[in-house]
Amino acid sequence: MPKIWTEIADPNRHTDFMSDWSIGGRRAAPPSDNLRRRNVLLIEVCQFTFQFHSLEQLNEAIDFFSKTVHPSSRISGVELEHYWQPWSQRLPKGMTSRSRRVRVLAALRKAASGVSVKCIPLTLAL
Repeated sequence: MPKIWTEIADPNRHTDFMSDWSIGGRRAAPPSDNLRRRNVLLIEVCQFTFQFHSLEQLNEAIDFFSKTVHPSSRISGVELEHYWQPWSQRLPKGMTSRSRRVRVLAALRKAASGVSVKCIPLTLAL
């Protein structure tokens, strides 16, 4: 059973792996003022925790796990180092296998149906 929750984005604890191709990802951006807080959606499924900083990232993951066959990971015309990879190529081994892919996709869709637009990316602190 997947565990789905949100936390207030903390640059020391949360990293945005989907916006950046570097190995360490990018630290969560601190809020621009004290009244606005960024939330991070966390989904734990198949002994792995996904972090989403926006609804676009969640939809991108749903699109990725909806496909059973993925195209080549080679990107033509890009001369990046071998350790610069998109988030989908840095998933744990076997995460895209049939049984896990189905469970991850179900958890992502469940989270997408329960997440309001106000939950991510910004909410007001009370």
